[in-house]
Amino acid sequence: MKLSTLMRSDIDELYSNFDFLNDVLLYADYYKKNFTDKPLNVTPADAYTYQGNLFGLFTKMGLPDYLHLPVMAYNAITSPVEYDGTITTFYMPSQDIYNRLHNLN
Repeated sequence: MKLSTLMRSDIDELYSNFDFLNDVLLYADYYKKNFTDKPLNVTPADAYTYQGNLFGLFTKMGLPDYLHLPVMAYNAITSPVEYDGTITTFYMPSQDIYNRLHNLN
């Protein structure tokens, strides 16, 4: 089952593929050391405001919808509603990582 069946129909299938998201988690430590783009910093006020609404925070930060799940997985967050505001720095994989993982799937 693909997440795209549960979400908007215009989302890129790669980013909603369970195998792709699993690979993001599996290789996250290696990629964080070697291929991470600059960190995404959150203000303490935004972290507090968006407790329990990680996707809302990502939207406010300007992150496209199709990157919400991969960035969440890359930062080892299992549920967007469990965001408690304590994490104020998120790491976003570089486009090179998506290309490499796409070739694995």
